[in-house]
Formats: sequence, C-alpha cells, structure tokens
Amino acid sequence: MVSIGALARLAGTTTRTIRHSHAVGLLPEPSRLANGYRDYDAHDAARLLRVRRLVELGLSLPEVTAALGTDPTEGTGVRDALLALDADLARQAETIGARRRQLAGLLARADLTTSEQVADLLRDLTTAAPGTGPDQLSRERDLLELLETAGGAEEFTGIADRYRAVLADPAAVDRIGAWAARFEALAGVAAADPVVAEVAMELRTLGPELFPGPTGSPAEDGGHGETAWAAFLAALSPAQRRCIELAGPGWATCAS
Repeated sequence: MVSIGALARLAGTTTRTIRHSHAVGLLPEPSRLANGYRDYDAHDAARLLRVRRLVELGLSLPEVTAALGTDPTEGTGVRDALLALDADLARQAETIGARRRQLAGLLARADLTTSEQVADLLRDLTTAAPGTGPDQLSRERDLLELLETAGGAEEFTGIADRYRAVLADPAAVDRIGAWAARFEALAGVAAADPVVAEVAMELRTLGPELFPGPTGSPAEDGGHGETAWAAFLAALSPAQRRCIELAGPGWATCAS
C-alpha cells in the first residue's frame, strides 16, 4: 500500500497537487482500502513522474492531460504535444531575439527612448544647425515622435525625406533657426503682444520650408499627422498657439 503522502514524496509533489490531478482527470482515482484511504501503486507514481516532467518542460495541466490520455499506462499524444511546445518556444525565441536586437540598438545610442529614425533626424538637425537650443530640440523631438506614431513607418519615411531636404539647404536652416529662436521666446509673452503677429508673419513665409509639400500646411499635406499636430499644439504656450493661428488659414486649421 502507498498512501497519498508517500506518493507525494516519491513523485516530488504535494498531496494537494495529487488531489487536483484526480479532479481534472489527470490521475485516475485508485482503489480504496477498507478504511477509505486511497491505495496507490507504482503505476500511479510513474504517471505522476511523467506529469511532473511534462509540466517542467512547459506544458499546462490540460495539455498534459490531453497528451497522456485517459489510459494511465501511456499516452499516445506526448510527441505531438512536445512538438507543438517546441514550435511555440521557437516562436518565443524569435520574438525575444528581435526584442534583444531592438534593445541593443537603443543601448548603442545616447537617446534611449526615441526610434532610430527619429534619433537620426535629430542628429542630422544638430549637425546642420549646431546652434539649435535645447527647447527647440525638445519640441522637434516631440513633434517627430508624434508624427511617426500617427502616420506609421511608411508615411513617416516621406516626412523624414522632406525634413532632410530642408536640412540640406544651409540658407533655409539659418532662416528656420532664426525664426525658431523667436518662436521659443514667445513662451514668455502674452498672446496679445504685437511680437506674436510679427513672428506669425515670418511663419507664413516659412511655411513651405517648415513643411515642404503641396500646401505647406501640416494638416493639409496629404493628411500627415493631423492628430499628432493637434497634440503638439496642445503643449505650446497661448502666445505660440496664437502665432500659428495668425499665420494663415492653413495654419489656423491646424491650431483649431
């Protein structure tokens, strides 16, 4: 006679696990002695050991039950279950490998949070305009990240190409950089200050250079990132938003 406690010790498990195995049909109920105690044998112990090995490999109890079948001697589906488990682990390994490669790329850069494409654009910006201030650089980063998320990879590639085309023109970089410095300064003035209208007039002129495309307006330029642009505007000061509204109908549509 083998008691449930002795069986648990032999199989390296617990009496609670054995009772659960009975409940889910993983281990058939053994015969009982006259006193009502379960009477296990070596066959039960061997089955429990098989169950333990399969669980340790990663199969769930329902999967083990299906693999071993109802016959306590031997299941016929163990190979299929293990092949399926191996295929699942291979997929997990591929996913983990891709994530580790992505992490390696991030860890190799100074900026650990932006995508590689945004980081490359910001690096191109600081190369083309080394005098770019931290506030402007932060806004550029925010806007680029929002546009990338809103438009998707393919659409953002087109935005990035136009962005680089502007950076390749030193005169345009100087004009935009000078305007950006004045725009950043609007954060500290009232929305009704006359300087807001002056900066807005410059923005109206620079529009095609800031957002090169059919209209020069980010909300109308093929639909690129309207939601992202609205989120970006929400982070601006009242004077900066007013500046964009005064720049013209296209810009006002973006700012509304």
